[in-house]
Amino acid sequence: MPALSTRTALGATVVLAGLAGALVAAPSQAADKLAFSHTVVLDPQRLGSEPIIKSDPAGGLYGSSIIGFSNSVSFLWKSQDHGAQWDLVHALPNLAPAQRPTGTHGGGDSEIVIGPKAPGGSGYTVSFYDLESLADIGVATSFDSGKTFDAQTTNALAGDTVGTDRQWGQLWRDPHGKDHLFLVYNALQSNNGKGTILRESLDYGKTWKNLGDGGTLNGVFDSGALGQLRVDKAGNLFFTSENSPAVNLVRGLRQSDGTYRFSSTTVSNEPGTNTRQLFITSALDSAGNIYVAWSRQEAKDTAVNTYVAASTNHGKSFGKPVRVNAPSIHNANFPWITAGDPGRVAVAFYGTKTKADSTSNSGPWNVYLSESTDLLSAHPHVQQAQVSEHPSHTNPICLSGLGCTAGSAQDRNLGDFFQVDMDPTDGSAVVLWADTANQYGALAGSAVNSFARQTGGPSLLAGKKVNPHPELHQVGQAVDPAGDARRFGEGASNPAMDLRQVKVQDAGANLVITAKLNKLDQVAMLNPANGPSASVVVSWWEGSRNAAPDNSQLGQTRFVGMQTQGASPVFFGGAPTYANSSSGTTRFAEFVPGPQAPPVTGSIDGNVITWTISKKAAGLGGEFAPKTLFSVTGTTLQGMPTYTYNAAAEQVDATPPFTFTAK
Repeated sequence: MPALSTRTALGATVVLAGLAGALVAAPSQAADKLAFSHTVVLDPQRLGSEPIIKSDPAGGLYGSSIIGFSNSVSFLWKSQDHGAQWDLVHALPNLAPAQRPTGTHGGGDSEIVIGPKAPGGSGYTVSFYDLESLADIGVATSFDSGKTFDAQTTNALAGDTVGTDRQWGQLWRDPHGKDHLFLVYNALQSNNGKGTILRESLDYGKTWKNLGDGGTLNGVFDSGALGQLRVDKAGNLFFTSENSPAVNLVRGLRQSDGTYRFSSTTVSNEPGTNTRQLFITSALDSAGNIYVAWSRQEAKDTAVNTYVAASTNHGKSFGKPVRVNAPSIHNANFPWITAGDPGRVAVAFYGTKTKADSTSNSGPWNVYLSESTDLLSAHPHVQQAQVSEHPSHTNPICLSGLGCTAGSAQDRNLGDFFQVDMDPTDGSAVVLWADTANQYGALAGSAVNSFARQTGGPSLLAGKKVNPHPELHQVGQAVDPAGDARRFGEGASNPAMDLRQVKVQDAGANLVITAKLNKLDQVAMLNPANGPSASVVVSWWEGSRNAAPDNSQLGQTRFVGMQTQGASPVFFGGAPTYANSSSGTTRFAEFVPGPQAPPVTGSIDGNVITWTISKKAAGLGGEFAPKTLFSVTGTTLQGMPTYTYNAAAEQVDATPPFTFTAK
């Protein structure tokens, strides 16, 4: 059978056997092979799981993650340069830590909904949904591509029950130009007969009405874990429901009077298998064809495989499922799917080659993506590639939701899913995942939100070519454009915080690291309203194993930094400072002078900052990647001269990531 090409952790190419259940062909040309950028760390300080990624029609990227429903915080970021730099959105003047648009009493499950430009708006419609401490659902809408959120649409009580969980949303513009915002969620009070609630808003989230009669939606199904809501061009609604071993698609067909008629389709039902692998996901292509992706543990086996089935009749029936993970991947969990033009789909998942049940399988786990451009054909072809540059998880995966939290936080720190989306400007897949391979937290690594984009291989849009984005493939150094040092990504750039270049050089037993600023002015670096200090930090991931008693995670984040309060800079380095939360994980990793700092020397010459750090202190020599540092990234930060438990410094500029390999 033809071969399947994929990237290893270090970016090389290996050959794998073909997939069972699908005719898999190797790319005919090197340009057709899937390739991904270096890994971008969205925010080196703000940690969180269940990352969400969405793209607007112009290729603007939006990301969100959560750090638990009791923390009153959810994060929302935006990238305006294809994912090289991500800026925290600070939309409303909320109380500290003031990092989400819905400024009310709690954080939790989040959702991002992208719509077309609203009438009178200066950008795309962006709605941010947040779970208000499992009590209700908050919704806020922006009409300027996420720069600001309209206080008139902010509603912390968008739900219809007391007790809510895992909401999803969509926006549909009807033929008359009216926008319909949708919301589906699980009601926690099962005794009220409302297991699932589906709602519609005609004023961007200010007011809502129920669709159907709540609960089982006119009695057509019993809800399991609800997959993300989808809406087609006619306003028909679709979402998935897991009822192991069955995989179901719920259809809400819009009637001429604006009401919905609900039905349920069985996508797959294989006796003896277990589809209770958390979320089942779906996608719509440009012609309205529907694809459903799910993972299942095979009958009498520990193997977990990921499948995709397609429907060309609006979900009324589905074709034969196609397995999309290679035979070498023993467990393929948390699949998420996106689609472009007909037959063109991409599925991302966490995968491991280790043979064991997922709930006892320590991996190591990596992020993979499988792509097909002819999934609607009789004999579809699938290509698979490794997305993550290094293992991203080295613990089992708990599949019991909140039931995982007590005593097994190391298995719960991935949350319940991660996402892939499509950049509509070139049809490339963009992936945002939770990377727990670090030393943050007493029980396990708290998740670092990590991003990569497809830079090679077939586009999900026919006739388009994937942009190679060479700025995301730099080696040994990173060059960053001028004029992008802006707090929250808006306003005038600060030349004193504007990074232009970061470089790592081999110097025998040491590494010499330099960061060049547009202009070095230690007074101009400060923002008095944001704190008394400013820092320039270069951070990276190193691949040693830490056998500390708190956990045995693979890899660690290291850094060098320079902090100033207007004069007399302090040079330092080591591992970020953090504090454990009640669950054993942590909210913030902060780059401040701390007790873990190794000997680091530094100097300033004009607009260039130089650090010298030993290779051992930098993390080289470890058993996983003894000579390589990954995701080397320069960052400028304002505020926080010392560790602050419930907040972090604010990023002003960041360079694209690069890899460095020592001699």
